[in-house]
Amino acid sequence: MNASRCIHSVTGERLASSVSSGARNRTWAATNSGSAMSVLVEGLTSKQAQKANLLNIKQAQYTCSWMDGTDIQEGDRLTYSGKKYAVHEVVDDSTRPSGKYWTAILARVVETT
Repeated sequence: MNASRCIHSVTGERLASSVSSGARNRTWAATNSGSAMSVLVEGLTSKQAQKANLLNIKQAQYTCSWMDGTDIQEGDRLTYSGKKYAVHEVVDDSTRPSGKYWTAILARVVETT
C-alpha cells in the first residue's frame, strides 16, 4: 500500500493496567501521545463482512489499513469521525512489494453509561 493512500486520521486508546494498593486497575489511555495517526478507512467488502460474521465480530463496519511505524494493535480503540471503533483481526501484510502495512476490521463500540 502506498503511504499517500493513508488519507484518514484516527486517534487511539489502549487498555492499560496498573496496580495500586494491591488492586488492579484498567483504564483506557491514549496511544501516540494522543496525536492523530494517518490510516486508510474503507467499507467492508462482502468477503470481509462474511469473515467478521464468522468470527462473531458485532457491529463490524470498516477496514483500517496503516503503514509501518503507526502504533495500532489488536484490541485498541480508535476514534474515527467522532465515533469509537474496536480493532479486530489485525493482518500483517508485510510481504507486499508496496511496503509493510497492516489491515484490521473496525467494529463500532457502543458505550454504555
